[in-house]
Amino acid sequence: MRTHRLALAISVLAPLLLAAASEAGRRYDPTFFEPTEEVVSPHITWAKPYYRGKTKVLFITHRNAMREAVELAERFDLDYRVFAAEKPNKLGETGTGVDASWKAIDGNSPEEMERKALEMVQGDWDCFVVGNFQWDLLPLAARYEVLKRVKAGAGLAGYIPRGRDKYLNRIAP
Repeated sequence: MRTHRLALAISVLAPLLLAAASEAGRRYDPTFFEPTEEVVSPHITWAKPYYRGKTKVLFITHRNAMREAVELAERFDLDYRVFAAEKPNKLGETGTGVDASWKAIDGNSPEEMERKALEMVQGDWDCFVVGNFQWDLLPLAARYEVLKRVKAGAGLAGYIPRGRDKYLNRIAP
């Protein structure tokens, strides 16, 4: 009789536990989207502190390159944020084919990434650093905002290997 009750309890609770586990998988730690400074690498601080104060920088890159922003922040006095797309040539996960399991992560869809990019470029940045990211994947309004701020005096640095548009080509032939 005890064995039957235990089997009944397991059969009732197992689907509930699995559902809770799959729901928990939808929310990733914030370090999935933004870099962390918990690990400090051996380095020489070149301009930290900087006599003119912190430089406000927005890094636009992909998830596998987020650490590069941290490495620069260890050496320079930066007030920075990182917009990290899924890959150098992919804004977010589409949820089809091999991407199906990644679509379940909150904040990881192309639509959510577009909204985040638009929000982040609105800041009062001194410089934008684009690191090996396909420029035309950013929403047109975000690209416009970056280039408008560059025209007003903000810096634009980095490596943009693919997806250059006619507007970017005008300022960086």
